Amino acid sequence: MDVLVALVAAAESKTKAEAAEKLKLSISALDKRFRAASFLFGTPLVQQSASEIRLTEEGEIFYSFAVRSVEFASLAEQNTRTHLLLKTNHVLVGHSSYLSPEVLGMVHGLKFAAHPRVRVNHRAGLTGSMVRSVREGEMLGGFGFLPFIAPDLVVRKIWEEPLVVCLPSSHRAANRTVIRPEDLDEQPFIAVGRDPVPGVHKEIADFFETIGVSLRVEADAFAPTEALNLVEQRVGVCILSQSSATPHRGVTVRPLWTRALRRESAFFHRDDNQSPLLSELSSIVLEHAKRFGRPDEPRGRRSG
Repeated sequence: MDVLVALVAAAESKTKAEAAEKLKLSISALDKRFRAASFLFGTPLVQQSASEIRLTEEGEIFYSFAVRSVEFASLAEQNTRTHLLLKTNHVLVGHSSYLSPEVLGMVHGLKFAAHPRVRVNHRAGLTGSMVRSVREGEMLGGFGFLPFIAPDLVVRKIWEEPLVVCLPSSHRAANRTVIRPEDLDEQPFIAVGRDPVPGVHKEIADFFETIGVSLRVEADAFAPTEALNLVEQRVGVCILSQSSATPHRGVTVRPLWTRALRRESAFFHRDDNQSPLLSELSSIVLEHAKRFGRPDEPRGRRSG
């Protein structure tokens, strides 16, 4: 199994360092797995240089079967974990700590009608960590912010809300009823969650870039509360979801004049998980999404 996983990582990486990082191994430990593969077949399955890594012809053949074996092994682990949880009447569901109050209320109210004795346990964190836990089979499903890339997950949008601009109350644009994108051109900008949720920041930055507006990032904030504190200290302006922009002294909140940018929340789960319990959970979540007044938007195997 170690050789299978190593070859899959090599096929899906550009460099040996990248493959080692994916597996959380040292480069020397990864080399041992490659040597084991060469010893097993009597020929190298991986070609390496200082700048890149790629499979040999034999490695490509091995990879085509190895990737499916790893997927099935992961699915076997996931189904076994789910079975053990069900025996103790518990399942684990993850969610981002920064979801809107409406979505958080729904997540913590989840109950299984067909399995009334099954209790839903919750784990809070960042969207990225929830995605990893769901992919690894540790969680039945998760809730977080779009966009993120996870081709092996089914992702359904369940909620969206507008974005707002948070400015120091002394800012020249604070007296306007709506902030236009061009009002932020070359203004000191506070990037929120650029490291923990890079897809969210990139979506905002890409939108402004397409209309010729430059966001001059002066500071990074891990979470909305930190961003609001920086705005109060006149470090710059920031963009948050409407529900995250809580009242804050010295901060003025104004709508962002565009419907092209919205903060979207989604429910996601593994595409290959056939658990009846997951099917029931999906139905419950989608029913709640309809009550939110937001059309369900299945995104298949890619979250955009």
